[in-house]
Amino acid sequence: MLRRTGMPIEQMRAFVALEREGQASFGARYELLAAHRQDLMARLAELEGHLTYLDEKVRSYWELEQRREPGGATPA
Repeated sequence: MLRRTGMPIEQMRAFVALEREGQASFGARYELLAAHRQDLMARLAELEGHLTYLDEKVRSYWELEQRREPGGATPA
């Protein structure tokens, strides 16, 4: 599951090593996961911005296509 979230392999290895330490590493595991969560949230915000931009372009070209006259001319 960590791979699916985009966690780098080195961080996954660190997490597994911490798991092997047992309860003594709960705090370190929390810190690692919390930091990764912050990174994931930042990437999500960036992707949402890209999606908003793309949605605007799609809508704009859809509107232009709907106004286009048969034969390819766009009304003035």
